[in-house]
Amino acid sequence: MATQLSYGLNRTASGALKQTYFSDEERATMASFISFASVILRALAFVALGMLVDAIGEANGLMVFAVIVIPVSFVYIHLIRKTEKKAKSNS
Repeated sequence: MATQLSYGLNRTASGALKQTYFSDEERATMASFISFASVILRALAFVALGMLVDAIGEANGLMVFAVIVIPVSFVYIHLIRKTEKKAKSNS
């Protein structure tokens, strides 16, 4: 719950700051660039993953993916807990 609350507050504050400091055209350009860059990066990641799976096989490709995803999941859980502790100490 605290994470959802901080996310909502962060999005609201970010939107307010962007509206204050950037024009409509600049905000639209930034949003468009971020969307475009994320699509390109995702496409490159999928192509790289496909090439990896073609080279080493499906089972080994899944193992490599798991080795990459599991540590990221632990870091994410750690950050969530840290944020929740921070939110509790601030309230």
